[in-house]
Amino acid sequence: MEKNKEKMIISLKKARGNIEHIEKMIQEGGECFAVIQQMLATIGLLQGTQEKMLEEHVEKTLAKAFPKTSSRTLSSLKEEITKVVRSSRK
Repeated sequence: MEKNKEKMIISLKKARGNIEHIEKMIQEGGECFAVIQQMLATIGLLQGTQEKMLEEHVEKTLAKAFPKTSSRTLSSLKEEITKVVRSSRK
């Protein structure tokens, strides 16, 4: 879990750096396509971080709600829930 938290922090720092780069590109009249590419990369970083956070939350919540359920079943439930959330973003 701590490793996951570290990965989320790194992704957020990258996103912050990307946003600063995007601002600079816009201020300097950067090419629209390049700016849009950077925006999409930043959105991807944020969505990935959101997904990790959701998985962690679902995992904790399911473990509390169903303490006697096998970890295999909990893992399967977690995957189903995150799959639904992922598909709702499209």
